[in-house]
Amino acid sequence: MSKSKTSVLPCIWLRLLVLFALFNVYIIVSFNQLKEEQRAGQYTYITGLGPPPGIRRRMEEKDDSAAHRSKPHEKEERPWPKPDDWDLLSFDEIWHHFDCSNYSRDKVKPLPSIEDWIFLQKMYREYVDENLPFDDPVPPTMGYTLDEERPPPYYAHIGDRGRGLFASRDLKKGELVHDGGPGDIIFPSPLSWRSLVFNLPRNKACDMMDWTWTQQPEEDGDFLIFSAVNICVLLNGGNEKNTNVNPKSSHSSKLYALRDIEKGEELLTDYDMYPTVYEEVGLGRLERRKDPVLSKS
Repeated sequence: MSKSKTSVLPCIWLRLLVLFALFNVYIIVSFNQLKEEQRAGQYTYITGLGPPPGIRRRMEEKDDSAAHRSKPHEKEERPWPKPDDWDLLSFDEIWHHFDCSNYSRDKVKPLPSIEDWIFLQKMYREYVDENLPFDDPVPPTMGYTLDEERPPPYYAHIGDRGRGLFASRDLKKGELVHDGGPGDIIFPSPLSWRSLVFNLPRNKACDMMDWTWTQQPEEDGDFLIFSAVNICVLLNGGNEKNTNVNPKSSHSSKLYALRDIEKGEELLTDYDMYPTVYEEVGLGRLERRKDPVLSKS
């Protein structure tokens, strides 16, 4: 009997050692994950910028990589030939030419990378304004310099509405959340806008169209074509109940918090604050178009 017990003991001890080793591995992995989350939280608390870019990217990849793998954007690099009358097409006609509707509604599109933003900046300089430097020290993946060399109090993330902006800290009612002045780009003519769009890959062309709006900077001034090449353009539209940031007038590019906003809450604005008047900027139907460039030719 005692001999049988002696032979069983090594097996029991071996199993215990294996379980102990697995438990230690679990503790180490859990500790490292917790440490990374604490670093992200401390960085957010101290700077108000959200998690550091490296940690934030890993967090987003963990949340979204499965969805992105399941729905690749196959048309991204396929060349789309220009129609003969590309320089005369309206905004709606160009939208349909690139078949942007389904892409625009896709809620699992990945966030633009730093390479994507730099590519758009390069293309803007090539086809619109070669003198625009794009020298803001804040990378476009974090926005632009808002004040004291700090980016705006939001970060880009993929939420229920797809790509969007979320508060990186608690915001007080009336606080300045966004100032389009430093980061917005203005197209000098409708032809320059078309030139850029028609020289982009299909998905980026659809993005640029999604990120285009018309605005009247001065009360008695002309409407102009606006866009931006940083994460500020990922701001989604809301309704009367959930809009939480808005400009004080349709002529201003500064957006303020309409109420207290909690950290992590999605920022939503009223798109109707800036009237969409493509006819006024030369992007309407040909018979209604006011295109100063075409009228001179």
